[in-house]
Amino acid sequence: MSTKTRLDFDLKTAPDSWHIAAEEGPEGDPTPLRRKRYIGTLPVATQIDFITSFLAALALSTVFGTLWYLIETKNGSRSPWMAVGLGVVIAIAVRLGGGRDHPDTRAVISVVFYLSTLLVVAYLVERHYNIALWGRHSSLAGSEQALVKYRLTEPVTLAAWCLGLAATVQLSYLLRRR
Repeated sequence: MSTKTRLDFDLKTAPDSWHIAAEEGPEGDPTPLRRKRYIGTLPVATQIDFITSFLAALALSTVFGTLWYLIETKNGSRSPWMAVGLGVVIAIAVRLGGGRDHPDTRAVISVVFYLSTLLVVAYLVERHYNIALWGRHSSLAGSEQALVKYRLTEPVTLAAWCLGLAATVQLSYLLRRR
């Protein structure tokens, strides 16, 4: 019975032991519990993953930039068309690292890494040739002048760089739903 201090009420008395309570209780289901399996659906991110996209772009721009530097300095082949490959590789890396949503953000990240890698590699290659020509005591101004003279004023080089930039941006948008 219920009182002011005790608010529980039961028509029958509580069992004296757990064994008696188990005997009075309902029988359980003898079959084991089974989980439902969901097959064929993968989780999809709704926001871009900035850290992974930055790391992916940094990793592949470093690898591709190093390969480009080695090809131009060790083999002596000066091909500005490596910039198109750089743009494609960076756009794919940012897409794989950042997810499929927000192609405009992926395009900005790709362009920043593309331009940074492009300018750093072009400067380092011209610096390498300047040191090979003038020795270790060559000035930084000479490397900058060589960069402008041999890279930034050549129409073929600028066309290749612009095509690489366009490939980077367009590929960021084309890889939106794939």
